[in-house]
Amino acid sequence: MPLSQELIRKYWDQQESTYAKIYKLGMREFVNQNTNSKDAFTCYDGKLCCIDEGTTGQEHLAGVGILWENQEELKIYIKKAKIKKIFSHANCGAAVLYAKKNNLDVSKSDEYSKEYAKNLAKELGLAWEHMEENNVNRPKSFHVARIIYYDGTNHFDYTLAKCFPPGFEVSRGMTNAKNAFEEVKLCCSMILDPNYGFGAFVDEFNPIVICPIGDCNNPEFTRGALTEEIANFLPKLNAEFGRKFIISGFTAPKQTLLDKIRLPQYFQDKLSI
Repeated sequence: MPLSQELIRKYWDQQESTYAKIYKLGMREFVNQNTNSKDAFTCYDGKLCCIDEGTTGQEHLAGVGILWENQEELKIYIKKAKIKKIFSHANCGAAVLYAKKNNLDVSKSDEYSKEYAKNLAKELGLAWEHMEENNVNRPKSFHVARIIYYDGTNHFDYTLAKCFPPGFEVSRGMTNAKNAFEEVKLCCSMILDPNYGFGAFVDEFNPIVICPIGDCNNPEFTRGALTEEIANFLPKLNAEFGRKFIISGFTAPKQTLLDKIRLPQYFQDKLSI
């Protein structure tokens, strides 16, 4: 059931001070002023989740890949990323889009999401788990994201650092530009949904932030390269949704061996997989 405008306004206002800083400073300086931002790049749990801001894990693909046309290509990416566990979740926007594209019963999208992720995991010899809505880290049936993290590092999880606002996560480092663009479009449509996202609250003065996160160790995924990639498809987003976007990114900080291990989390993840 759609939320009231009063409740949507409440969720919007809760993030206003954060976005005032981001709009003023840009993401690079915003990150520089928050020393705990480094913690967000210590995710090595081997989990593949959805792009939904309510899911957490190392890698993120819309519906864990349900929309990919070339499923064999997807499996290659998953193997390369050394995924250990795949998570589907209730009320997945990608699964709804999958149902619409294939003329299926949209009311059964959760079933399609579960079956797809379960079969994919089984075929690859991986663990699988389905998250019901009460286990998703956001309000029920509502997206509070106003930012899309376009991550080139393959180890970003915004929930690990308190400074980052909740956002959709597109793991550009484990996909290609074509699929990444489609995922960004899906994120935009969910943020701008008048019932399940912020809708008309977003405008040219309060835009969606598309945040390229560069990998300092990979010349293919530097902040500059990812920013240019997003800039190339920005006209298509403007044509479809209106001029409601800014591109503002940063380069991920270098990680030491101890940063990568994060011993308490390491053992917790080992026990949970």
